[in-house]
Amino acid sequence: MRGQSGRAAGVLAVIALAVAGMPGTASGATITVAGTRIAVMPFASQSIAERDLHLIATAIDKALASAGFTVAHGGDVSAALRAVGCGEPVSWVRESCLRTLAREVDAGLVLGGTVNAIGALHEAQVALYGGRSGTALWSTEYQVRGGIEEFYLQMPGKLAADLPKEVKEPDPPPPPPPVALPGREPAPVADSAALPPVDRDCGIAPGFAVGVSGMFALGDPITSQSPYSLRLHAVYPTSKVSQARLKVGLPLNHNHKLDLYSDKKYPDVYVGAEHEWGWPGFAIGVGLGYTYMQYFVLRGYEDGFYPDSLYYAQYDPAHGFNVCLNLRGGRPNAGFYGRISWPLPFIFEDHDPDNYFVEGSAMAAFGGKHVKGGVGVMGMYKRREADFVKMADTTYYYRDQGAESDYHEFDLNEAQEFMALLPFVRIAALIAGHVVVSFNLELGGTIFPRSPVDPDDADYWQPSMGLDIVYSIGKLKGADVMDGTF
Repeated sequence: MRGQSGRAAGVLAVIALAVAGMPGTASGATITVAGTRIAVMPFASQSIAERDLHLIATAIDKALASAGFTVAHGGDVSAALRAVGCGEPVSWVRESCLRTLAREVDAGLVLGGTVNAIGALHEAQVALYGGRSGTALWSTEYQVRGGIEEFYLQMPGKLAADLPKEVKEPDPPPPPPPVALPGREPAPVADSAALPPVDRDCGIAPGFAVGVSGMFALGDPITSQSPYSLRLHAVYPTSKVSQARLKVGLPLNHNHKLDLYSDKKYPDVYVGAEHEWGWPGFAIGVGLGYTYMQYFVLRGYEDGFYPDSLYYAQYDPAHGFNVCLNLRGGRPNAGFYGRISWPLPFIFEDHDPDNYFVEGSAMAAFGGKHVKGGVGVMGMYKRREADFVKMADTTYYYRDQGAESDYHEFDLNEAQEFMALLPFVRIAALIAGHVVVSFNLELGGTIFPRSPVDPDDADYWQPSMGLDIVYSIGKLKGADVMDGTF
């Protein structure tokens, strides 16, 4: 316990010395504080709970923003400190950490300090640091008598009012001289302060990217299951935080469940256009989808209406129109992904208002920049109404007023295709900064297999496997296939 108190006191002493230390050189540039982005670091303390310190830093963010200052998001600041190896309080006021933090969050100034309580007296030492030099440019001290609540309500507003309009930042320290190896020329050392700001990872493509995905059924697929699928997509960034995506799928879903006996069913064709906005911890995308539903015929025997008579139902081409919603929570390389596609509230098909499909997926992704994986579930439901059912010389048309009751006597007047909570696994790897290769495994039949018409027939869904390959013109920041689901 005594050792922990000693380490905490040492941390506060280092921060206090940094707060008190002002630049001693007149060279440098004048900075307009109100027009410069400010990053607020967590405050250090030996006597205040970490949760209260977080709330105080959040209150300072809000007070500065209300006063007209440009403030970096607090979550970005904390994440950047951890990412650059400056997560411990003792390292927060190091010049190297301050300069690196400023580059990571694109801030010209950094605000930090200490908060402590002695009885009912709360005292804070605050300093404003230069993002280029990492040295203190301005400092002040606040004392508030009362509880932590009084300090929380008073100090952030006072600080926002007291910040100077301008500060003078000295030139950054020169880089250390390069070490020359025997027989080799010394390598040039880049000035860290002159490096461009590091873009925050919002999950947006750094340039035009294209991808292709293929899936193949394992084993012998059933009659109504397509043995393969193919999907193409292209992504184009429309801004630093948004991108447009175009998809073409053949078919949209490659596991089909059709009623009774079926003839060969050709795959449907899907086209989708989406637009997505991304931030470091959240992304949302919206779009429209169109599905061309292919012609097919189902055959069966009617036991009730005309006993033991062969009849067939014909499904002419139909069209489905959907609105799509994509969501992401967490980091682009590790987080939750969800997608749903739902029929539009109005119908384009005058004669087939009940032809539609619904799809959805949810997945958790985990990993780092170069390799990541994901596990999740996906589902689809598609409903089709036959245009007519024919038996011998009699034809029963869909919604024919004179034969409506007869039409609904047949089992094949409606075809349904669905996958219910089909689990899947993905593993993706980033290669050479511009290519992502992903291995996919969809575990068909492990939860809700298709019941065979004949119990002796192994007429179940088959698992599928395949690959995604993505190429990006810009350098990718992670192993992301960018298809809206991973």
